[in-house]
Amino acid sequence: MTEALGDFFGGGEGSGAPSVSWADARAKEGFSGVVLPSEADPDKGHETIQARHIDTGMPQYWNPDKTSKMKKVTEPSTNGVPNQPVRQAVILLQTPLRNWEFTSAKFRAKAEEDKDRVDDGLRKLFIGGGPLATEMNKALRANGVQAPPVGATFKMDVIKRVPNEFGSTTPEIAFIYTPPTPATAKVVAEYTERTKAAAPAESAGSFFADGSEPPF
Repeated sequence: MTEALGDFFGGGEGSGAPSVSWADARAKEGFSGVVLPSEADPDKGHETIQARHIDTGMPQYWNPDKTSKMKKVTEPSTNGVPNQPVRQAVILLQTPLRNWEFTSAKFRAKAEEDKDRVDDGLRKLFIGGGPLATEMNKALRANGVQAPPVGATFKMDVIKRVPNEFGSTTPEIAFIYTPPTPATAKVVAEYTERTKAAAPAESAGSFFADGSEPPF
């Protein structure tokens, strides 16, 4: 199976920001976000992780049985042969969203319990295969790029919602890509400074994390 978005650009893990959810978004709703640097590589605006089951959190693999209606499984191997991991891209965005807009109902319930947590507008956009990846690819390639660079902007709008096989509806998302600008470079710089300020300070001259020295 050919994965979209250039095999999801290659990468690592993501930030602790909440993920974007389109579940409650209606037609003509959307938002814009500036692509921020990944934790694994600050020169890249993406990371790649193995997809997990939405309910169990188990890592997902492509089902080696091509005749099965179940395309993804959680077993790492079949008859001793390793199964291929399902990969997805993660893009960290700085958005103007607040009050946990475009997050899942499950996340919002948890955020309400944590009174100290403030919505700073950070969102993780997960891109697997399917229409979302196709539309992002179109926006990128129309601008001659294959992966979203740090400082680029995506504007995403729900065009309509269409019925799906699960008895619900799936949103159709339109992407508009804008290359990095001096204004978005400032957004990235501010995020980088916030991240540095929030990082725990290292003790100068200490060997262990608690500041103690080795016993030799």
